[in-house]
Amino acid sequence: MHSHRLQAHQKLTLQCIILATTYYIFARVGLALAFEQDSISPVWPPTGIAIASLLTFGFRLWPGIFTGALLTNLSTGSLPSIATIIAIGNTLEALSAAYLISRFTDRMPFTNIIHTALFILFIIISTMISATIGVTTLFVNDIINADNFPTLWETWWLGDAVGGLIVTPLLLIWKKPPSLRIVKQHIVEITILSTITLSLIVL
Repeated sequence: MHSHRLQAHQKLTLQCIILATTYYIFARVGLALAFEQDSISPVWPPTGIAIASLLTFGFRLWPGIFTGALLTNLSTGSLPSIATIIAIGNTLEALSAAYLISRFTDRMPFTNIIHTALFILFIIISTMISATIGVTTLFVNDIINADNFPTLWETWWLGDAVGGLIVTPLLLIWKKPPSLRIVKQHIVEITILSTITLSLIVL
């Protein structure tokens, strides 16, 4: 029994390390696209990676998300206190999205039109958490001012939302692709939802 628990703990630790490393690598890619503020990117793939990881492997992987986000923020020159708060926001964002999706749909919500619509709604809502915590933290610490607060909040939220809406489905479908029969049955609904999602991203 003790050996089994040790192996499970070692497996979880390894999974968290892999997730943190993957998060950090793709975060650096996202930061390369930042233009208004060094730590705010209009496209943030780690959000999708984090949500998909929790939906696939369980909520216990949250330390990997926190660690990856913390290292990312420290790499931008943020003070440890600021980096920690922002990392908490990133972690809560992924946890809330994964909880809402698994609670009210399922871990593969793309075979049901209502579940797919809820997936989009939950991503849009949950990504507001990270944007609000992150931008407010920068504002309170005089890193940004009140004039550019709304623009930076919108950029942060949009970047996370894009990451969640695009990367999460890609990773979930890659792991368990839907059957061709299901795709054919819902081709109209898929087209409509894809159009709505793209419109939200553009607007």
